[in-house]
Amino acid sequence: MTLKATPIHPGIGMEVQGVDLAQELAADVRARIGQLLNDHSLLLFRDQRLTPAQLARFSRGYGELRIHDLAKYRVPDAPEVTILSNILDENGEQTGFVDVGHVWHTDASFLDQPHMYSFLHAIEIPHQDGRPLGSTWFVSSARAYDTLPEAMKQRIAGLKAVHSFDSRFARHKATTGKEASRDSFKGRAPLPPVMHPVVRQHPVTGRKSLYINQLATVGIVGMPDDEAEALIAELCRHCTQEDQIYRHTWRVGDVLIWDNCTSQHIAIGDYALPQRRMLYKATVKGTAPF
Repeated sequence: MTLKATPIHPGIGMEVQGVDLAQELAADVRARIGQLLNDHSLLLFRDQRLTPAQLARFSRGYGELRIHDLAKYRVPDAPEVTILSNILDENGEQTGFVDVGHVWHTDASFLDQPHMYSFLHAIEIPHQDGRPLGSTWFVSSARAYDTLPEAMKQRIAGLKAVHSFDSRFARHKATTGKEASRDSFKGRAPLPPVMHPVVRQHPVTGRKSLYINQLATVGIVGMPDDEAEALIAELCRHCTQEDQIYRHTWRVGDVLIWDNCTSQHIAIGDYALPQRRMLYKATVKGTAPF
């Protein structure tokens, strides 16, 4: 296979051509994709046709996969793969996670060891009048750190932020004006808040990035709440400036991979049944941010 990589946005991402992800990849091809991911934070592969098991095999080439603790949305014959979907079964029950990710975030920053890489494969995409809906937007939190004023870099050096799972519901309502469904998370064990550096280093490249987000970051250790909220809001605005956003319009067959150390994303919920959306997702376990 001969890989060709083309930028998709000045701030983040490359489209990779010349590879069939359903096939077993040679070691050099797999390594090249990993290098591109670490260097550019987001990779797009068009026109892929993967079974959940093939998605799991490809994703496993980049680390140990996390099996989601809620079994009902796992793919039965590929438990490392979860379903994101608004589709209901014959009993009117959800078939996948819905109402998640509609606020800027990085996956699972509320865990002690957040996700390293996320893999998403589009199976069904909603449309209206021929126009695709349900886009996903991305920004580079590494570039956001690089472009901070030096005074701000000095101010946040060494600070730790508090991340909370439960905050996602309040933030969702505040941002969208709608209650996020908690049904997807029934039976899940409580998750206590965790602390991560405001500025983290990439475990492979060493590049620094801002590690705060609108969804889950709720405070700064040792800082009064009002001051912390103002600082978090300022840093989040800096991360998500309009001209830095890559807006991905999904097509069936797309595979996106992103690096959660150096990016943030948001799912745009501009669709509703009978407009159907379904994607398969796999995630590689990460290490404690430093």
